[in-house]
Amino acid sequence: MKNLHVLFCVLIIVMMFAGCRSSPSSSPASSSSSASESSAPAVGTQMNVPAWIDESPPRDAFWGVGYIRLQDESAGLRAASRLARQDIAEQLSQLVQGMMTNYYREAGGLNNPTAMRHIEEISRFVWNADLSNAIIINRTPMPNGTWWVRASLLKTDARDTIVDILDNEASRYATWRRDEALRMLDAELARSQSTPTPRTE
Repeated sequence: MKNLHVLFCVLIIVMMFAGCRSSPSSSPASSSSSASESSAPAVGTQMNVPAWIDESPPRDAFWGVGYIRLQDESAGLRAASRLARQDIAEQLSQLVQGMMTNYYREAGGLNNPTAMRHIEEISRFVWNADLSNAIIINRTPMPNGTWWVRASLLKTDARDTIVDILDNEASRYATWRRDEALRMLDAELARSQSTPTPRTE
């Protein structure tokens, strides 16, 4: 009878010990699986964006970003490079438009239709400028087949491009004062900070 009593106590202790071991082991497993499930979408989203996308451009350059997914990888790289340069061209066009608007406002001729046409034409020429001197500094193919490209154009090179356009068009506008315009352009370039906006098609 005493042996039965001892055996019964041992059985209870073994069952309690087994129960204590099973409950903690199941808890981390479930919590780790739920954690991995909740983080999976974030990781999947980041997989198709390059690590350099959040970097800030230096003060002496304009950066442009382009991305595209094409079946032909070499065509995708070329297209993404073109889009990156277009991103820079758009930033320069906006800068020049602001500069020329200020120029004509100070000259008192902002409401003149000729001035408005001049601003639009110069902005369009800058938008369509050949920026082949913009250097491709990053080429990143992503797992989903998208090419991401970052281009860089020094502000000194951007100034040369804009000045060439201004000089080519200046003779058509009698009120255009080149030196005054270039002073304002230099001021705009000095205080500008490139803000790339990834472009695609």
